[in-house]
Amino acid sequence: MNLKPECIACLIDRCVFECKLAIKDERTQIACMRDFCEILSKEILKNPLATPSYLGTFRDRIIKKIAKYDYYKDLKEANNKMALEILKEIRKNLETSKKDSKTFAVFDSSQQDEKLKFLIKCAIAGNAAEYGVKGNKYMENNNIKNKFFEILKKDVDLDKTIEQINKAKKILYLADNNGEIIFDIALIKFLIESKKDVTLAIKGEDIMDDFSFNDLENLKLKCQTADLNFECPIVSCGNFIGQYFESAPKEFFEKLRNADLVVAKGMANFETLEEEYEKFKIKKKTIYLLMAKCEPIAKELKVERYSLVAKIM
Repeated sequence: MNLKPECIACLIDRCVFECKLAIKDERTQIACMRDFCEILSKEILKNPLATPSYLGTFRDRIIKKIAKYDYYKDLKEANNKMALEILKEIRKNLETSKKDSKTFAVFDSSQQDEKLKFLIKCAIAGNAAEYGVKGNKYMENNNIKNKFFEILKKDVDLDKTIEQINKAKKILYLADNNGEIIFDIALIKFLIESKKDVTLAIKGEDIMDDFSFNDLENLKLKCQTADLNFECPIVSCGNFIGQYFESAPKEFFEKLRNADLVVAKGMANFETLEEEYEKFKIKKKTIYLLMAKCEPIAKELKVERYSLVAKIM
C-alpha cells in the first residue's frame, strides 16, 4: 500500500509518542524529531510511493541510535503478560459456558473448523493491541484487556480462510507485534496439532513493538507457562517494519518458496507484502489477518475502521 497524506501525520505523531517513551530530555526529543523529519522528507522525495512501514523503520532506527536501548521493552512485556491473562480468561469462559454463551463457542472433536475459526478470530482481535497508532480507541490507557471480549463479538467471515488453511500442508506464518503473539502461538499450536507444517517468521532484531528473537527469549524467561510450549521452525524475516525482502536471510526465502500458504499478521505486513512479491516476482497465496486500525488501511480494504479482517490475496 502506497503512502497516503494521513500516513505522514501518523508517522510524525508516532515519532512524538516514541521519543517521549525513549528519551527524557526534551531538547534531545526535538533533535530526534528533526532528524526523522529530514529523513522522511528525503525518502518521500526519492520515492513518493514508499510504504508507511518502510518509512517508519527509519524513525525507529533514529530513536534507538539516540536512546541506545529497546525503549519498547517494558510495554512489550506488559502486553505479553496481559495477553496471557486474556487467554487464561478465555479458557475459563470456554470451560464454564457450556450451556449458554453469546461470546464463546464450545468445541468437541467433531468441530475442528469451528475451533480453528475461534482461534483465528482471537489472533485477529489481538492485533488491536498496538501502541502509537493515532486515535486507536482500543489502546486508551494502554490497556486492551477490558475491551478484548468486546472485540471478539465483532463479525468476520472466515469460511474461505478455513478452506485455504485446510488445503495447505506447509504454512509460513508472519508474526506482527508482542501481545498478539500469544494468540498467534495458540493458533500455531492448533495448526501443528492438525498436522500442518508451520514455520514462524519473526524479526531478526528489536524494532518497535514487533516480535523479535530477543522477545522470544525474554518471553520464555519471564512467562514460564505451557501456553508457550510449541515446536516449529522459527526464522528471521529481516529487520524492517512489515516486509522488506532485501533485509531477509536466505532461510526465509527457502521457507517462503516452499510454503503452500502465507499467513500475514497486522497492518504493516498488509502495507508491504504485495509490493515485495511484485518486486521479487513471487506469487504466493496469502491470508492477511488484522484489525483495520486506521482510515487509510480501512479504505484500502473497503471496510469500516476497526473491522476485523481476513483477506485472501
